[in-house]
Amino acid sequence: MRRPDGLSGRQRVLGVVGFFMRRYGYPVAPLVIDMILGPMAEEQRLAAEDLATREREAISIEAQVTEGAHRSGRQED
Repeated sequence: MRRPDGLSGRQRVLGVVGFFMRRYGYPVAPLVIDMILGPMAEEQRLAAEDLATREREAISIEAQVTEGAHRSGRQED
């Protein structure tokens, strides 16, 4: 939710953090890069995890089908 001054809570917090980083000699650029690239990296990580999960499920189902086909093909004496 935006406040009357136009800043969101996140922007206000990051501004304060940036102020103290600058005051105590820490570089601010990594904070800015994280603000820009962080959400995109998180989205890509979640997509990769989703893809890996789907692949594991497909392999598991394929293995179960193959095992079932082998069992049904055997004849018991």
